Amino acid sequence: MAAKSGIRDVVHRCPGVAAAMKRVDPTAGEWIRPRLTGPWGSVTGVCPSGYTAYVRILHSVGGSEWGIHWRDVAAVTGRRVHPLVQWWRLIDADEPVNPTSTMWRNDEPVMGELPLHDALALYELLIGVTGTPESVYFGFWNGYSGNTGADTWVHAAHALWPTEQPTHIQRTPTGTVSVPGRDFEVVSGSLLHAPHIAGYFDRNDGNPPSPNIMWPADHTWFVASEIDFDSTIVGCTDHVAATILDNAQLEAYPVGPEDSLQYDADTINRR
Repeated sequence: MAAKSGIRDVVHRCPGVAAAMKRVDPTAGEWIRPRLTGPWGSVTGVCPSGYTAYVRILHSVGGSEWGIHWRDVAAVTGRRVHPLVQWWRLIDADEPVNPTSTMWRNDEPVMGELPLHDALALYELLIGVTGTPESVYFGFWNGYSGNTGADTWVHAAHALWPTEQPTHIQRTPTGTVSVPGRDFEVVSGSLLHAPHIAGYFDRNDGNPPSPNIMWPADHTWFVASEIDFDSTIVGCTDHVAATILDNAQLEAYPVGPEDSLQYDADTINRR
């Protein structure tokens, strides 16, 4: 229990992240690509096959501290949240690209990453079920504008990272993981330092991203936040899946390895 509560303390202390990160073995991610057996846009098209359970976490809507759940939006639009729900169908938009609706005129889900409040809830949960929490790989899409190889700074001005002063982080050599259509810069470190390791990959917009891919050294779970998706997939054991599904902060649903996550996957909320 102490470890679980500690991750939020780390967010507020801003530790020496560079010292905590490790050089990545260039072969560390080679197991991923052969296990992406599903078609693009499917669960195992973004998350490796072979896990006994898969969970889809819907990204919170809006930028408030805790965000709004999709089920709250469904209460407004009169539509249904289910494992393969698509945002544009949920708000009854005419099309999936840049969806707009008279039923919902507020914010949209965060794309391509878990919002920090959702990410913290997931990190806390995973620490308690991970055999190697001190050895976790964090991959960030190399298209983020801040992934330039230069040094970066964590600024005290960021509301969710209230440090006493800007903290300089010397960049550590990263590894690279390539999958169909995506390349990721990868660093290794403790899951306890996950929020600050994310800040190491500043996108130059003031908001540190959560990892796009993440897995422990023993491969017991895998987290995938595809940059074009508004949900995150976790491949894991049945026990870990049950723990995620029971978490009140995370709006999560069980999915199958062959389920589609594409715009036309929602066959329930049709007009």
